[in-house]
Amino acid sequence: MALVAAVYFLIVHLRSLPKEKRNRTALNLVFTLLVVAVIVLSLTGRIHWIGAALTGLLVALRQFGPALLKLMPAFSLWQQHKAKQTPPPPSPDNKSLSRAEALSILGLSDPVTEEDIVAAHRSLMQKLHPDRGGNDYLAAQLNRAKDTLLS
Repeated sequence: MALVAAVYFLIVHLRSLPKEKRNRTALNLVFTLLVVAVIVLSLTGRIHWIGAALTGLLVALRQFGPALLKLMPAFSLWQQHKAKQTPPPPSPDNKSLSRAEALSILGLSDPVTEEDIVAAHRSLMQKLHPDRGGNDYLAAQLNRAKDTLLS
C-alpha cells in the first residue's frame, strides 16, 4: 500500500513540473530506483556481486562521465605534447663503417677471427638489445659492425 502511495505521489509530482524539468527528473528518478533496487538485491543475496559492481561502475560513469568528456581534449593535447618531447631514436647513417670503427664498436682489436666477432656481437647484443633494455640505435650499430667485419 505504501509503495502504491509513493508511486502515485511521484506521478503527481512529475506532472506538476514544467516540461523542461520533467524528462530529466523522470530519468533521475528511474536511475535512482534502479540503483536502490540493485543495492537491496545485493544485500539480500539475490544478485551476484559482479552485477552490483557493474551497477556501481555505471553510477560512477554517470557521475563522472561529463567531466571525463570535458577532459578528453586536454588528454589529447597532453599526448601530443608528450609525443613531441620524446625524440625518435636516431637512425644509423647509411655510410659504411670502416674496419677500425667496426672493431671499436665490438670492442675488438686486430687480428680477429670470425668466432671472435660472433662472440663479441652476441655478448654485446645480450646487453644492448631493445628487448633487454637497450635501444634500437645501439643494436643497429652492433649489427652493422658485425656485418662489416664478416663481409
